[in-house]
Amino acid sequence: MVPSCAPEGLVPLKSGNTDSFTMAAKLMILTIRSTVLTTQQLWYQAHKNAQFIHGIQNVTEDTVVLIYFGNHEQNIIWLWSVVVGGYVPAILPAFVMDLTQRRKQNLHLKSLFKEPLILTSARLAYEFLNIDGLNIITVENLVSTLPNVVDCVSRANFGHRKAPEDAAILMFTSGSTGSAKAVVLGNSQIKAAVAGKTSHHGTRKSDVFLGWVALDHVASLCQIHLHALALGARQVFIDKTDVSNSPIYFLNLIHNLRISVTFAPNFYLTALSNLLDKMQTYTRTSSGWYLSCLKVIFSGGEANSLQTCINVTTYLIALGARRNVVSPGFGMTETCAGSMHNLCCPSYDIKMSFEFTSVGPCVPGMAARVAADDGRVIEIPNVPGSLQIKGELVFKEYFNDPLATSASFTNDGWFITGDSALIDGSGYLHLCGRIKDLIIVNGVNYYPHELERAIEEAKLPWLIPTYTVVFSHRPNSASTKKVVVVFAPAYGHTSAGSFAAPFDAISKINARLFGVRPKIAAEYLAGEYDTYYATAAEATRLYHQTNLRSPESKIENSIADLFANMFHTPTSEIGIDTSLLDMGILHLDQEIPLMSVLMDPTIHGMAAAIQQMRQPKQYNPVVKLRLSGEKSPLWLPWGPYAITRLSFGAMIAFEIAKLLEANGDEIMFLGSFNLPPRIKDRMRQLDWVEAESFGGAILTRNKLRTWITLAHKMQEAALEYEPSGSVASIDVFHAIPLKLVAANPTDWIENKLSKWADFSRELPRMHQVDVRITQ
Repeated sequence: MVPSCAPEGLVPLKSGNTDSFTMAAKLMILTIRSTVLTTQQLWYQAHKNAQFIHGIQNVTEDTVVLIYFGNHEQNIIWLWSVVVGGYVPAILPAFVMDLTQRRKQNLHLKSLFKEPLILTSARLAYEFLNIDGLNIITVENLVSTLPNVVDCVSRANFGHRKAPEDAAILMFTSGSTGSAKAVVLGNSQIKAAVAGKTSHHGTRKSDVFLGWVALDHVASLCQIHLHALALGARQVFIDKTDVSNSPIYFLNLIHNLRISVTFAPNFYLTALSNLLDKMQTYTRTSSGWYLSCLKVIFSGGEANSLQTCINVTTYLIALGARRNVVSPGFGMTETCAGSMHNLCCPSYDIKMSFEFTSVGPCVPGMAARVAADDGRVIEIPNVPGSLQIKGELVFKEYFNDPLATSASFTNDGWFITGDSALIDGSGYLHLCGRIKDLIIVNGVNYYPHELERAIEEAKLPWLIPTYTVVFSHRPNSASTKKVVVVFAPAYGHTSAGSFAAPFDAISKINARLFGVRPKIAAEYLAGEYDTYYATAAEATRLYHQTNLRSPESKIENSIADLFANMFHTPTSEIGIDTSLLDMGILHLDQEIPLMSVLMDPTIHGMAAAIQQMRQPKQYNPVVKLRLSGEKSPLWLPWGPYAITRLSFGAMIAFEIAKLLEANGDEIMFLGSFNLPPRIKDRMRQLDWVEAESFGGAILTRNKLRTWITLAHKMQEAALEYEPSGSVASIDVFHAIPLKLVAANPTDWIENKLSKWADFSRELPRMHQVDVRITQ
């Protein structure tokens, strides 16, 4: 049968039902090549793709389909393709950069979903590390290898049927490095949630919704996408980095596209407030912004500062917006996002005189209560307790995790949110903090034990094992919480550098996992005051101050000021030799070549790169892998040499090594990363790809032409390449091979990589690497 969404299925894509949505409603995805889809076009594309999925072997109606793409367009299209096919989709959040933690994430997916089907792009398939038991299908391969599908419209009512009580979508709870739970969102639950949002906020078909958070976030999927789709309203999606980098762009979008409904967490409202505060009144009014279209900015994910809401509202009112335009709320993945919202902010909160705004009453379809530690329901207003919720829009279970499900509900069926809250005399709810172990920074949830475990696994010599604690703290007037790390320093390290080392190491680990800088403090065992460690903080400060070089040029000072503001850190603590990547900086407003960032990711390096962009280009073959240290550098101008290149580049490294040896130089190390000596057969397999493969790439026409020319010339040079001669020795790092080049890892090593023995005067040394390298 050709699969389709059954009549009882999820409302927005019902076959033949135009009451709940308008087929001509538009969904606009703004990228380099902006895409505009009508609901009808999305419906047709989803049915066509559903038939492709139906043709995959061993896929049944119970198969969970994981969706992993790097852009809104593919996530939306393939989400609905899976739904229309009658399968259960789950949109995966982005993996962490740390490969060890990423492997744990992938193994957890395999364990939780029992060999799921994974739909992704060829560009992202490598992120799954080729772990056995993960059925990874790239959509490029899917649509090119299966037979052409028949007309999907004529057979739209055949396939896997779904009932209101069935699972519609799975969404993940927070779990940035490990075992996230999968929340089962049912068809009837989603319908109730959308109906509640519509009734509570008075949204209608004529509204225009703007989403910019990734679709794996429940606020983006339920609060924006499904909400708009059910109304038949227009919706616009834009990449997160475009909006988060530029509040001005956010305001331009609202004005130019007449946006009426959008989302912004507290930290972004703070950035918006700061921007408008710095602009002169004349500049704001002359900007041309007229925001009478803007009805509501949903805000959630973390507590909203009352002062921030007052500031933002004041500025937006002056630009034509409504007086209650900011609507702080409370929502979870388990409640399909916003399930409580304050419709009278900030006027109501000014009367209450709290530092943080109320999240308002519940939307229709949900009720809330607070309970004491002994389980007794608290009926008296303004008394804090454990927040519990119940209703149609509250989930029923975590996927394949009955223990977690059971532990999350009271005996009488109320869901325990893990928050501390109070309900005032008007029925408005106020959040007081977290009871469960969770840190919320910039609207993103993290588990403290993940960072604690990562620090322990690093085996830092300056720390006493098992004495590290991670928690969150929100300083007065701060826009978001800070990560705090407390550790017990090991005895025997007395130099200023040894005091600073654990602070630097922990900062790097935290930046790699969470992308933010922690506040770190050394604690004393058993709480005893010890003068030996009392000087640690001061010694660390003096060590950094002594070893930091202050910015000198105008560009260096500008960059230092920029990141000092971003991290609320004095400029004196950010030297020009500090690696910005170690600080957790993930993006820059200034376009700088990637190679320049990798060669020197410091303020000094960034400034030099910006300066060089204004000068004629000069080639520099040296990449500094480590910018500081006490030992002798690995690469001396006259050798001995260490040479390695990734994949195709191993051929070039081999030829360079032979030339250097013929010149009398010594090669101490020659490395090949997953490339056999004979490659011409593989080069002949490479061909052109569809233009859509570059849809997510930020390439101009000239940049694309340059890239294609380089790739083609490199391939052309290797078509007739036959290795000859030999080198003293070679180290071969072997990863999981592509299925195109070897049947399995053993075949890859024994029949391909081992041939390096013919070109090395010593037996090649083989090293296993647990990644897949695309060749």
